[in-house]
Amino acid sequence: MASKRKLYIRLLLLIGIPILGYFGVQYANHQLEDFAMNAIKEVAIGKKGDGYYVNFQYFKIHWEKSKLEATGITILPNVDSENENWVNATVDTLDIEFSHLYSGLLLGNIQVKEFSLIRPNLQYFYREKKKDDDKPSTKDHHSPIPKFDILGQRLNKVGISSINIKEVTFNGYLVTKENKHQHIFHTTQNLRLNGIDFHLEETDENLIDIDEVVYNCGPTFMKAYGGLYEYKFDSLWVSNEASAFSIQKFELKPQTSSEVFFKRVGKQTDMMSVVLDSLSGNGFSPNSLFKHNVINLDELILDGAKITIYRDKNYEEDTTVVKALPHHLLRTSEYDIKLDRFALNHSQLIYKEKSKNAKQPGILKIDDLQLYINNINTELEKDIHMDLQCRLFGSKKAKMTFDLLTDSASEHFLTGEGHIPAFSLYHLNAFTHPNMGVMFQKGEVIDINFNVKMNDKIGRGNLDFYYKDLKLKLTGKNDSKSNFVESLTGFAANSLVYHKNLPGNRGRHAPLYFVRVEYKSVVHFIIHTILSGAETAVIGTYGQLPPDERKAYKHGQKHHKSTK
Repeated sequence: MASKRKLYIRLLLLIGIPILGYFGVQYANHQLEDFAMNAIKEVAIGKKGDGYYVNFQYFKIHWEKSKLEATGITILPNVDSENENWVNATVDTLDIEFSHLYSGLLLGNIQVKEFSLIRPNLQYFYREKKKDDDKPSTKDHHSPIPKFDILGQRLNKVGISSINIKEVTFNGYLVTKENKHQHIFHTTQNLRLNGIDFHLEETDENLIDIDEVVYNCGPTFMKAYGGLYEYKFDSLWVSNEASAFSIQKFELKPQTSSEVFFKRVGKQTDMMSVVLDSLSGNGFSPNSLFKHNVINLDELILDGAKITIYRDKNYEEDTTVVKALPHHLLRTSEYDIKLDRFALNHSQLIYKEKSKNAKQPGILKIDDLQLYINNINTELEKDIHMDLQCRLFGSKKAKMTFDLLTDSASEHFLTGEGHIPAFSLYHLNAFTHPNMGVMFQKGEVIDINFNVKMNDKIGRGNLDFYYKDLKLKLTGKNDSKSNFVESLTGFAANSLVYHKNLPGNRGRHAPLYFVRVEYKSVVHFIIHTILSGAETAVIGTYGQLPPDERKAYKHGQKHHKSTK
């Protein structure tokens, strides 16, 4: 009986072990296939994977190589789903290489050596929603950047060393109410991450250690649905091995005409467009950014920028906002910034301003703009030095220097001085005629020198504005002819102004005084502080000064008073 019992046990083991092994392998296949499907779906569409089907043309686990391979992958939404937004996706190849797959499954601790997606092609569709056409949408929009953070949270549960995603293609389409598809973004991307160590569950901060980061984008464009701007660039490249990144041929511009833009905003604002040949950074550390929220750069260089700013003053100003000053922004930044040197080279700034009832905006152009800033460090209360050079109206280079004082105990936050060489006042007509109806018939600037000291409320300084042969003509904003009243006013204006202010003992030295307007930018604060001395230089009065200081200047006494 004992021998028969042993025989039965052996037969059961002989039959049972292969059966258990078969079902074990099938279960493992199912678990790994489910993991692969969920990982792919979360790269494409995040956690909202319900209602999507994932199909494979080929799926195989190479147990001897601890490797999973799948090809011909498609992700399709359920036709019965009622999602406002949906995704169609295909992937040529999925490869997942494991460390010791057998033992990992037995111990419930799967370790992924490398996760690879080859040629994913993702198409996003967003259905148009009802909105107020006069106001920009404030809702968050989809980004053409893959959801690698979501993938990371899934892969953190199993452990992973490397992610390699090649030749990703993204396209986004707005589905209008008429069921037409508008192409709103496109990008091609590649990503390689090696030596990954996730800490997503250990802290509220999404900390990641990465030994190697290589990320690049091909031609990319995006039009934010319901937004004001769109952008495009030819290429973007990031590498921590080279400690560098670069963007080539970047362009930011409004999605609409200026009339529609300002109507949608409803308040005075600056409409901007930026064309940039290249932006490059050296000494960049991704780990400092991911682990410590520190933007660490040796050098940041912008080359060949053309910046256009347009303001329409036919709209009311928003007086409820308070524009932060730069030293306050540095102290309250969410990121620590350590930048040794910033450079803006070979650039141009065009400022357009349209005054009330004007048909055309006035235009000022600044060419050959170069700006250098040294030692930006939010951890240290250290002065930041800025050098600015540019050409005004084809003249020799104007030169200005400023120091941003970040020490909280400092009496001022900005000091500076500048020199603008000779130019003809005739060049100002492109700005003054459309905006103010003022034309310079004659006039030559000999020299302009200034210095400023500014605190949070008041800007002070001195201006030497030397010129000769000044003659004005007052016209309407929208024509170049003077009617009788304008001619009479022009005669009075020419009678009031000094036709010259020459260097020497009799030259008029203008004190600067301007009270900051809190809802205006720091650039407005600086420019209007400098311009506040024009009244003294051209008319000889001191209306810009507080009453108790005017009398002292009228008697030729320079009454220096500390800034309140």
